[in-house]
Amino acid sequence: MKKARKILAIVGVVLLVLLFLAVLLAAIFDDPETYTYLKISFVAMVTVPILIWLVGMFLRLSQGKGEINMPEEIEVKGEDDGTA
Repeated sequence: MKKARKILAIVGVVLLVLLFLAVLLAAIFDDPETYTYLKISFVAMVTVPILIWLVGMFLRLSQGKGEINMPEEIEVKGEDDGTA
């Protein structure tokens, strides 16, 4: 489990670094698609960590090592105890 999470993190970092290098090289060589590469890089900067987190969460829950405990009732202060 920890090994899979480390591998996912390394893959994510490598992917983001490659995207940033692509943007940098496109800017240096004055490629007309530089703006498109920059937009893709910004989107990936947000989505790649989220996807890694989701895959890690799925791995943890599918192996039964973590449970999501939701409270049965949420108490709101001042409703039941007579104080407002």
